Amino acid sequence: MFFVNLELVFCIYLGGITIALIKHGVNVVGCARNFEKLQDFAMNLPGPGTFVPVQCDVSKEAEVIEMLKIAKERFGGIDICINNAGIDITATLLDGNVDEWRKIIDINIIGLSICAREAVKSMKEKGIDDGHVINIGSIFGEFVPDRGSCHYYSAVKFAVKALTEGTRNEVRSLGKNFRVTELCPGFVETDLVYRSCGAEVAKKMYSAIRCMQPEDVADSVVYILGAPPHVQITKLVIDNTDPLPYTLLEPTGVPDTGAQPI
Repeated sequence: MFFVNLELVFCIYLGGITIALIKHGVNVVGCARNFEKLQDFAMNLPGPGTFVPVQCDVSKEAEVIEMLKIAKERFGGIDICINNAGIDITATLLDGNVDEWRKIIDINIIGLSICAREAVKSMKEKGIDDGHVINIGSIFGEFVPDRGSCHYYSAVKFAVKALTEGTRNEVRSLGKNFRVTELCPGFVETDLVYRSCGAEVAKKMYSAIRCMQPEDVADSVVYILGAPPHVQITKLVIDNTDPLPYTLLEPTGVPDTGAQPI
């Protein structure tokens, strides 16, 4: 495994991805809205890479721009952008609340777009030729599940697919070897289900199958970044071997698609 000029990664993540990159000597600027959580996370990192915590709401353009200024002051700019900020909602298409719809769009779509745009600007200003943007999508961006509570989330993840491909098309016109990848995990044990469905449902789901862990997603990120400079991994899908127990979430069932959701 090797990395080429991966001096600094701008990472919207507080888990396995950051730890894996820091172990490889990559400097990480990590952001979240909860600065106290960022500081606690920073205290237990192994090195040799450096972690710089920055409080930031990615749906707010000014805060993202300010974070990139910090990255420039500390490291001269960035080399990698990993977009993993996101929320889930259970609002359906027929009964959903418009405020909830706007919230998930602001964070999962607008926030991702702002971060990718500003990251590419930083890469150009830094003068590198091998920048990389990785957008964390979902298997739900590959098919629409038969669960009303997941339809809007699925729509957002389909948008991530389109934004990733569009960004890749646009960076090609820059005449640089920038790469843009979508990483689509299946069901990963994080706090996402706790926040969207509650602790009782989350515990049942996470105990019902062998869930993927954040470290599994991190291994995939390392694999993507370790590809030779002439190789672009446009999309990587990682899935569970166990089927997701849909009945724990909604009694309507799901068609046999052969794919599992995050």
